[in-house]
Amino acid sequence: MAVLGFVLALFALFLTYSAVTTARQKVVVIQPGHSLGYDSGATSNYKSEAQLNQELAGRVVRILNDRGYKVYITHTTDSELQGQKLISNEAASHLANVGAAVNSVSPDLALSLHHNSGGSTASGYELYWSSYRDYDQSGIYEVPGLWSDGSNALRDSSPCPDAVGSQRLAEVIKSKMEGIPNLSFRSINERDDYLPAHAHCPCILYEGGYLSNPAEAAYLASEQYVSEASNRIANAVDEFLGGAGDGGTTPQGQTGPKINSVTSSTTQTSGSSFTVSCNATDDVGIKAVHFASWTEAGGQDDLLWKDGVNTGVGTWSCTIDISEHGNQTGKYITHVYAEDTDGNQVGVEAPMVEVLNASSMGNKPSPTGGDTSTQNNSTASVEIYRVYNNKTGEHLYTASPEEVSTLCKSNDWDSEGVAWNAPTQGTPVYRLFNSALNDHLYTTDENEVNALTSGAGWVADNGRKPIFYANTEGRPIYRLYSEALKRHLLTKDENEYKTLGSSGWTQEGIVFCGINS
Repeated sequence: MAVLGFVLALFALFLTYSAVTTARQKVVVIQPGHSLGYDSGATSNYKSEAQLNQELAGRVVRILNDRGYKVYITHTTDSELQGQKLISNEAASHLANVGAAVNSVSPDLALSLHHNSGGSTASGYELYWSSYRDYDQSGIYEVPGLWSDGSNALRDSSPCPDAVGSQRLAEVIKSKMEGIPNLSFRSINERDDYLPAHAHCPCILYEGGYLSNPAEAAYLASEQYVSEASNRIANAVDEFLGGAGDGGTTPQGQTGPKINSVTSSTTQTSGSSFTVSCNATDDVGIKAVHFASWTEAGGQDDLLWKDGVNTGVGTWSCTIDISEHGNQTGKYITHVYAEDTDGNQVGVEAPMVEVLNASSMGNKPSPTGGDTSTQNNSTASVEIYRVYNNKTGEHLYTASPEEVSTLCKSNDWDSEGVAWNAPTQGTPVYRLFNSALNDHLYTTDENEVNALTSGAGWVADNGRKPIFYANTEGRPIYRLYSEALKRHLLTKDENEYKTLGSSGWTQEGIVFCGINS
């Protein structure tokens, strides 16, 4: 099965790193998107995309040089970097040449640096990674419409370690880019862009803001942006690779991290969460332990990374809340990675956990709506939180305290507390997102979900699984829409509903109900 291939790939990674490792000099390849003189990419009144890509790439190369990495740039006209380039600008205008050049030096990591184009008000940076790799043909499937021309993209339900690492690399870059002036985060996307799909190493494509937006294009052309972005990207490389290495070898007998044992709190559960713990030691000290989990049925679509908590000398643990996987019943597969201070890693599969009984999961939502005539009588409830983005004016609603915490780590989001209480079972509520509008929409109407996600610019959050549940009777939840702001808002407060309705918002009525409270 597809998941078995994923497990075997991860086990192969474990075997690779279990051997004596060396603190060798890490190899990084930077690709400036497009090619000066042959393919300008997007244009603006300030700089072409190819020019901006080359400037940013060159700055990243210089920073990583100073930090001790072995760095290559695929192509450049920069006279100071000619000794580090792999191919000519003419050759680089063909992506097949770029992919071959990157793989020729067996890098530890590759970055493809681009800038975006779209509407005149579109803004922010995006990150793209690919679960598909051309050299790994197991578990391949197609997803329609991921490309702007409507063509299909390839994905892999049993991704190889390079692909798994790419997703994690995207998250690391996002964390390092947080707080960059004048540039907001848009999204992390899975798509089979050429280099991320063909690189034999972790690789992401960075789309750093919109040249089609005059104000953003001016900022992207500035020294402030190139300096800020290049340092943040280099810092992400440091964190992901654990430093450049020293070019030498590890002393005889010294190894990378070892995971001595891995346990889970139970092998079968009807609860809402389970814990995976491990005993991890090495000769130089563990820097971090990372846990991956996914459902057997969902495979890559359910892949979740979480950092472990140090619970004592050499022991680490992580609690997997099944709500983070859409409250799926069935078999859960987990994997543990230990990382030492030199960036060496080793992974091992943890025992499989089977969640058997969704109906006795305490106050966690059921994976399916089921018979709402009986479920709506349930007194069990969860809190639905409202979070506000003070930069875009958007409101977001979630039953996940972890999502609230993650969002509010950014200065852009503020928690507005509990919006209402929702049942743990009942009518599924779906959350849709429109990246062009920076707006979320909540609906119980599957026809509305289908219509909006088939060409109207909306995508379904949470893998199209319910984001929380609602009653058909109980506390009314109202929905409003502002045409001026292009924003939706939900509220249980009838006064807020009436006040906003009298100030220009369109009152869309009661969309569903919560718990009477």
